[in-house]
Amino acid sequence: MTFPTFQAVICIIATLVSAELLAVETFQQPHEQFAAESILADELPTPIAQPGTNASIVSLLGDLQRPLLFRDHPPTNSATSCSAANCHGGPNPGIARPTAARGSEYQLWFEHDPHAQSWRTMCSSESIAILEKLRILQDGQIRDPAGYNNCLACHNSSKLPPTTVDQRTDAHATVAANQISVNFNREGVGCTSCHGPSFQWIGTHFQHDWTVQSTDEKIGEGFVSLGNIVTRARVCASCHVGDSDRDMNHDIIAAGHPPLRYEFATYHQDLPKHWRDLEATDQFTFEPTLWLAGQIAGVDAFLAALESRCQKSLHVSQWPEFAAYDCASCHHELGLENRRPVREENTKGIPTFSRWYDTGLIWVLEQAIADGHSHSSVVLLEKLSSLREHMHASAIPDSILIAKKARQARRALGQWSQIDSQEVLLSWNGKSLSQIISVASTTDGAFITWESAAQFYLAVVAAREHWSFDDQAGTKHEVDRLRSGLGFPDKRNIYATHKFDPPRLNRAEATKLGREISVLIGE
Repeated sequence: MTFPTFQAVICIIATLVSAELLAVETFQQPHEQFAAESILADELPTPIAQPGTNASIVSLLGDLQRPLLFRDHPPTNSATSCSAANCHGGPNPGIARPTAARGSEYQLWFEHDPHAQSWRTMCSSESIAILEKLRILQDGQIRDPAGYNNCLACHNSSKLPPTTVDQRTDAHATVAANQISVNFNREGVGCTSCHGPSFQWIGTHFQHDWTVQSTDEKIGEGFVSLGNIVTRARVCASCHVGDSDRDMNHDIIAAGHPPLRYEFATYHQDLPKHWRDLEATDQFTFEPTLWLAGQIAGVDAFLAALESRCQKSLHVSQWPEFAAYDCASCHHELGLENRRPVREENTKGIPTFSRWYDTGLIWVLEQAIADGHSHSSVVLLEKLSSLREHMHASAIPDSILIAKKARQARRALGQWSQIDSQEVLLSWNGKSLSQIISVASTTDGAFITWESAAQFYLAVVAAREHWSFDDQAGTKHEVDRLRSGLGFPDKRNIYATHKFDPPRLNRAEATKLGREISVLIGE
């Protein structure tokens, strides 16, 4: 990762100081509260895992029905408040104890986790150029606090002072004159961003009473239960996909930000960990579980962001939001070698709705229906299909209708997570995922776009502990061929499209190779 120049750091700090100087000397602490959004209108009972089930998902699938906490204006405790030696700032694991241990979390996060460097990323010359193109930053001053806070939502734990109006409906609101950012910590994605605002539980979470509290009681105090894999995947998805209170939209991509391609199992595998997953020793089950949790969380976050995009914009662009579509619809060099994606009937001139987030979940739903778990699986599949149909109905789809369809799909997802998904997950493991891959490889839809073909590859990798032992080397070779045929150059500036060749596989070649791989990995 490139470290910022001294000038870049000074530039950003100067903008923050100038924003703070807008405040008057008298300071009134804003009322601190959380805005809660529930996926379901009616709360459903939290499922109880039965002995022998995949408890890492089943036990707390009800968390999709719990209110998702969005930070309206909570006081933010810096990560350094957790860094004392007798708290989470103990010595790094060493030769005697090479893995993460309780008490060393801060050091592991600070020294190894890329999230700890996200503020530096905000200060880099590339980021400053993006801010200037978006007119968030002009002449070294923050001219668009709402747009800047949208960036901070995923790059820093705390945000700037509140604006005088609703910053989601007025992208150029000014900083309120009676507010000051006394808790603005320039630390990147710290503890608060993932574990939740700690002002209610920081003084008690190390006591015995905390350990005997129920998950509901802890959540009620603002704590996020990351021990649940689905919750963990959903927290990550808020930034790596988007959410109703943050949006990495096409304006930001056009300004130079890389597009978001969230795949939880891959991210989780690569992330330096300051915790231990006891279930990780069973890779036959754990990584497929991560894959499925990512499919659920990714779809939910995408739908939440889509609904929000229908109602308001954080930047200049209005509806439709191009980030919801397949990039290759317009930028043909980013797709398969066929260039133009296959279009549905009567959709000429209409970009293809993205398949990145729902492709894997659709495979799971279709398999669940085939296995007889049909009630809420059918409903969810119908809702997702209806949303796609209406997104393709016009070049400018009805935003009110799309918001309604996205909301209905989220509700159906929550209901599915309470009913049919439990049956799916009772015996979920590498074999289950391999079966889904085998069936998916026989359908044309698995390779209709670069996005769906890439999702097929990622599912194959997540199931690698179940690959047939008869020809491991041969399987890996074919999987590597698929990866190379779908991949882009390993460069930071992927937007200089004239400098690289498009993916080498065309649609027919990807389909043929995918079906050969499914035979090799077996069921």
